[in-house]
Amino acid sequence: MKPINFVKDCSVPCVFIIGKNDELVLPKRIKEMHSAYGGQKKTLLQSDGDHSSEREGHILNKCFESIFDEFKYNINDA
Repeated sequence: MKPINFVKDCSVPCVFIIGKNDELVLPKRIKEMHSAYGGQKKTLLQSDGDHSSEREGHILNKCFESIFDEFKYNINDA
């Protein structure tokens, strides 16, 4: 699977999370996907831990904030 080949065609808002110690998906790969992502609304966050680590509160808060912002945008746009 090579998601880098498809991210340029994606346009939905997306949050990319890098695990500093991730050995399954290397941080540089996430940065490459973030750079190549076709959507205008994209966020890149860095988390402590590895691929399967529980994410910190500030990471979760940013993810929830992004979801809520998108809901507000779509409701106001309707």
